[in-house]
Amino acid sequence: MNRLIPALVVSSLAAMPLAAVAAPPSSFTASGTALIHASGKQPETRTPVKIFYQQGQMRLEMAVPDYGDSVILAQKGKAALTMMDVKQKFAFTVTPDAMPQDGASLPLQQLMDLTSWKGLLAKQGKRLQGKDVLANQSCSIWQAVQGATTTKIWFADALELPMRLEGASGGKPTFTFDVQSISTKGKLAPSLFKVPSDFTQADLGQ
Repeated sequence: MNRLIPALVVSSLAAMPLAAVAAPPSSFTASGTALIHASGKQPETRTPVKIFYQQGQMRLEMAVPDYGDSVILAQKGKAALTMMDVKQKFAFTVTPDAMPQDGASLPLQQLMDLTSWKGLLAKQGKRLQGKDVLANQSCSIWQAVQGATTTKIWFADALELPMRLEGASGGKPTFTFDVQSISTKGKLAPSLFKVPSDFTQADLGQ
């Protein structure tokens, strides 16, 4: 299960308010890469990722090595995620707390509402010096520390969205997530956020 979900770990973050900036876009499409660094017998994996977001709904598409294409659907305000195996035409619903949690898995609240990042950083984030330009976006740089785990966040201030995440545990890198391109133009088809009618569905959260 955890190899189907690239790790984008953000836990508790440390306190500095963000300057007032524009609201997050109501819809966007982004492409990026999730890199899980090698650890023990676990080899390095690099997963292409596409993100579709509109009005609180999100679709995450992943071409996972050795697993094929998989999709996660999430909606703001709903506790459960829908995960789809495209090849098998199988979909199942699961709550994040029912999924395994370790250094290579993801507490999925950030996935379920990408527009919540500004509030998280404003309450508990530590802003670092300097700025970068990623995916043509000017980004402030933030850091989160929880025990031995450190997460570094490049935050696109104009979009109020993360463009890069870097995680480390005990000083060793665990994951990197990069957005390479993002577009806020046009509306997305509602069908992107629904399970196709020819998929078999199950609820694993019960």
